[in-house]
Amino acid sequence: MDWSIVRLGLENLLVGLGGSVAALFILIKFFADRWLGPRIELQVTHQYNERLEDHKAELELQLKRAIMEMEASYRDAVDQKEADKALFRTFLDHLKSDTKLEFLKNHVPPNPIPNKLFSMFDEFLAKWTDAEYSFLDEDIEAKRKAILLYISEYLDYVAHNTWRLKDNPHYNSVPAEWEDSQPERYVKTTDTMQQLADEAVKSYGEMIRVGKAKLNL
Repeated sequence: MDWSIVRLGLENLLVGLGGSVAALFILIKFFADRWLGPRIELQVTHQYNERLEDHKAELELQLKRAIMEMEASYRDAVDQKEADKALFRTFLDHLKSDTKLEFLKNHVPPNPIPNKLFSMFDEFLAKWTDAEYSFLDEDIEAKRKAILLYISEYLDYVAHNTWRLKDNPHYNSVPAEWEDSQPERYVKTTDTMQQLADEAVKSYGEMIRVGKAKLNL
């Protein structure tokens, strides 16, 4: 645009209108409508478009980050599940219901308890109380701890309430004479041992159920 021509035209217009205030107002309005208005509108539109593009770029970046975090979480979940699967199978192999636990359940008073039961479970507890052998899934881990607790309580109780048989030192038993001399103690001891054994077997069954459901086994 040739501003010298525009300026000359405006000056002539102002002279023609007599230089009055009204003429000045008309001139300003004309100038605003024809030049300032479009320029302001153009500038506002330009700034809006810039901000819109910045906002879209930020949203795209946030979306990409969210997707990456979801993918990482999924991979971690899969890895954790596979780790728990392997540990679960090892646990079952070390504590099969048809060996150690059934052996425990079937050897409670009045049946004598073979001393090898202690060594069997001592080895098991020594291994599975280590933090290295804990499950990542909280529900399965809670069941593991419950089994260990009941087995540990059982062994501790048996150690303090049974004695080796004189005629067979490979077995322990609640003193038979308690049944006559201390009947209440005899009943309490045998009932407690049976209860702890039952709780250990029950916890094992619950762990099997929870583990298979959670690990899709």
